[in-house]
Amino acid sequence: MKRTLMAATFALVAVSLLAFVGCQTKEVTSAKVYIQQDDWDKAIEQLQAAVKLYPNDPEAHYLLGEGYAVKGDYDGMNREFQASLAISPKFEQQIRASREKYWVRAFNSGVNKFNAHAYDAAAQDFLTATQIDPSRPEAYVNGATAYVVLDSLNRAIEVAERGLQRCPNDPKLLNLAGDLYLRAERYGDAITTLEKAVAADPNNANAVANLARAYHSAGKGDLALETYRKALESDPENTDLIFNMALLHFSAKRYDQAAECFAKVIEKNPDDYEANWRLAVTYLVVADSLNKPVAERLINGEDVPEQEIKKVQEAYGKAIPYLEKCTQLRPDDPDLWLYLGQAYVRSGNPAKGEEAFKREKELRGEGQNRNK
Repeated sequence: MKRTLMAATFALVAVSLLAFVGCQTKEVTSAKVYIQQDDWDKAIEQLQAAVKLYPNDPEAHYLLGEGYAVKGDYDGMNREFQASLAISPKFEQQIRASREKYWVRAFNSGVNKFNAHAYDAAAQDFLTATQIDPSRPEAYVNGATAYVVLDSLNRAIEVAERGLQRCPNDPKLLNLAGDLYLRAERYGDAITTLEKAVAADPNNANAVANLARAYHSAGKGDLALETYRKALESDPENTDLIFNMALLHFSAKRYDQAAECFAKVIEKNPDDYEANWRLAVTYLVVADSLNKPVAERLINGEDVPEQEIKKVQEAYGKAIPYLEKCTQLRPDDPDLWLYLGQAYVRSGNPAKGEEAFKREKELRGEGQNRNK
């Protein structure tokens, strides 16, 4: 599936960087002149002197933060912005607008690079955005996603965990972190994180589905089944959820329920190979369980009622349409033709079974070897 990311928007706040308000030191005055000349190097020198001489000047700290931002030193920017706000809220509006401007610039640059498939560069831009404003979860989510695409799972987890330290209750970040833990087979961490994600947003079907997968992977089948049911209440057409529920039923030997779920997937996606194969296997498992005692009795020379034999044949017959579909989807797989031939024979159709076995041998090259 092709992934694209959405850009952020920046609401321009009308604030003046160089407003002269009240008395100011000569260092700040000189810095403003240099700023008007776009000479940030000299402006920074003056502002560094100003905060050293007058550490309680909120404007000097604010302007120095702006200078550091221009130079790409966002740690320095945040340090000076925080120093300014600790002294006075006077420049809070300007600081908020400036931080937003630089965050949006870095974030949107990351989005553009991600959508152009430059994932490594995109990840770096998203990390820069988290540095500019560590309190916003979006850049952590996108940065971790970029690392997933780069097949760097551990790095993705690091970014997500750093985001959760700052934004511990963000539903999207919690869901992403839970999914990453699932990929890393850290099922305990996945369950803990995804339970928080569902609690934060109970209507998030994806988070509920991930939680069900986590329960399933951790061997907590009952919890997984209940969670899948809740997820399907919110998203009843989600074939991935239905398929996963079918797998859960199958692993618990609830073959009727498994078959019902696989059939629902096929109804919506007739060419879904996995669903067709799994449904065929489900019917074969049931048929084998019926056939075993019948075969043993026949081997022992016992009489077996015709209705019992017919029941076994019908059970194998149920698998045939889905095995046939699998051979259409993957016609060069000899194993499929072998299973199909066995199903034909055991359903009472040996002629078709021979045809399937012949095709299986051709694909394995056995017929060619005999003719040499």
